Amino acid sequence: MKISLHFWRTGTFVLLVVALAGLTACSQLRSTSYIQAEELMNEQRNASITGLSPDDAFISSTADFSIQLLQATFEDRQKTLISPLSVLQALAMTANGADRETFAQMEDTLGKGIKLADLNSYLYAYTRSLADSGAKSLKQANSIWFKDNEDLLTIEESFLQTNADYYNAAVYRAAFDGRTLEDINRWVHSNTDGMIDRIASELGPSDVLVLLNAVALDAEWETPYPSESVRKDTFIAADGSLLTLDMMHSSESWYINDGQATGFMKPYADQAFSFVALLPDEGTSIAEFVASMTGESWLRAVNGAQPTAVRATLPKFTDEFALSLNETLQKLGMTDAFSSQKADFTKLGRSPLGNLFIGQVLHKTFIAVNEQGTRAGAAAAVLLRAGSAPGFATVKLDRPFVYAIIDQQTKLPVFLGTMTGQ
Repeated sequence: MKISLHFWRTGTFVLLVVALAGLTACSQLRSTSYIQAEELMNEQRNASITGLSPDDAFISSTADFSIQLLQATFEDRQKTLISPLSVLQALAMTANGADRETFAQMEDTLGKGIKLADLNSYLYAYTRSLADSGAKSLKQANSIWFKDNEDLLTIEESFLQTNADYYNAAVYRAAFDGRTLEDINRWVHSNTDGMIDRIASELGPSDVLVLLNAVALDAEWETPYPSESVRKDTFIAADGSLLTLDMMHSSESWYINDGQATGFMKPYADQAFSFVALLPDEGTSIAEFVASMTGESWLRAVNGAQPTAVRATLPKFTDEFALSLNETLQKLGMTDAFSSQKADFTKLGRSPLGNLFIGQVLHKTFIAVNEQGTRAGAAAAVLLRAGSAPGFATVKLDRPFVYAIIDQQTKLPVFLGTMTGQ
């Protein structure tokens, strides 16, 4: 079956994906009592799907994608923060509508040798494994909204069904008026525990499809920092300037030393996630260290953490970021998807007004690290257009460092960034 709707002459698909985190429950949020739009799928999903459990192939490819995304978005001496899991899911859902060379490039960029069908299965099982691990700090939800207009655009039902099956995406038919805008923003607000109040400020006449993903995390440390452990100290920024920051002091139990950097892991209360910090060795700049990283070196460093007492110093910080991933993703090999001539999204739908192609991939993130724990968030937006050993180690994070929030099962970064003081 196919669902038809009309496109305006300047037609623009808006696939808007939101992931917000701060590390509370891994459950699919489905409260929709405030939504007036009609849900079409209504739990009509393939119950036979079991997914593929995360294995070495998935962990390795996802680590590679995560590090390459960090490297491509990092600018010398500048702080950054990305959510590899958010970006990966957003683009994987979009790729389910791609075909031929566009599909091949997206599949290779996202899966690093893993077929998209398998990547869907891996992500299906992975997100559920986080719930099974006791990660009470994690919540997530997905939905697809399309304009109620039956003339010029045909959406393939298989595209909607695949995303419903593997990403549990609800599908809503709406007028795309002021009420729809409020519904979408309330959905985001509800499914991010109020951490993102509004994701969209308007729905234009050419906006006909919105795909939303929300992840909410809010985690307390297993061992919070007492007030007396927080003292003012100096942080040396990437440009050499000196900053006075609140520094949190603690004794940790997992020490990292991979020969290029030292660091530590600090667990959150539910034991499903940990904070990881890697401080480059003296004489190595943060830019040099980030450039040297690989997925393999990341996994080797984190999996090589030793049960050693660590006197750790971590600055309190709050940061937020906004960037376009267009150039980043093209550098990683996903070029045709951004070309109005070459893009092939015929498995998503068709328009007589012209070819569908990605016009923008936007990413926004937020993180707050303090005495009690961590709140972190991310939003990704994909816009498709039609047109043409015993003893003490010491790790003092008083200069630029790489940090991440990882899940304990795979050691993959849910969030990954740099703290440079700028």
